[in-house]
Amino acid sequence: MACGCQSNGRVPLEVTNIIEHNDETVSFDFVSVLPMNWFEGDSSKLFLNINGNDVGKTFSYATLPSEKIIRFTTRIREERSDYKTSMSKISVGDIIDVSQPSGDFELRRDDKPALLLSNGVGIATMRSLIKSYEDSQNGIGRLTQINVDRSGDIYKEEFEEIEARLTQFTSVYTSNRNEFNETVLFESQRLMFGTEKIPNIYIVGSDSFIIDTMAYLSTLGINPKDIHTDGPVSSSGGCGCNNEANAQSSCGCSCA
Repeated sequence: MACGCQSNGRVPLEVTNIIEHNDETVSFDFVSVLPMNWFEGDSSKLFLNINGNDVGKTFSYATLPSEKIIRFTTRIREERSDYKTSMSKISVGDIIDVSQPSGDFELRRDDKPALLLSNGVGIATMRSLIKSYEDSQNGIGRLTQINVDRSGDIYKEEFEEIEARLTQFTSVYTSNRNEFNETVLFESQRLMFGTEKIPNIYIVGSDSFIIDTMAYLSTLGINPKDIHTDGPVSSSGGCGCNNEANAQSSCGCSCA
């Protein structure tokens, strides 16, 4: 996920619901105690007390303000960091501070189709983009999402309902990278043939997923200017989601 390393103040949120999607995927629903606004693709740090220290990790919003719910979706596995251990103890009624929303990952409405590519719980970020598209298709036309995840199909039923109502929206779930790449090839060609335009391509996931996906897209002749990610990809020692030490640092990354 995007790595927001600066905070412009905090907003207290109250936990209203906890959803267990499967054995290791959880969504936390909040309401804001104070007025709050954000855009699709935005993220905030969620602050927890870890061994006496105030630690923030960044999570993307899965919902839009119009839904009246703030939702963050994450993995909490059996083997977990101290931060995730603390997160697993969150209860309905708890008050949790988050940083002000930030980001630059909203849908481009420039009369081009959109292709959303994610792995794992990166689909939560894509949900906010899909909900924005559901509200208005202006400047986009067709939108397709493709997710790869061995652990389950998060939000699949909800997207199928949207797909049934919006004929220009397509939702595809894959279980391995080979299947994902084949689907990306097919669906990107279908978007281009159907609109005669190169789609805006949005990528969310781990560093390795983003790097591999961008490399694969280059073999398809996709120009980097048509590719959008929700934050810089870490090379080494930076604020990268694959680095557990950095994931608990003050920078506060999260791709979990």
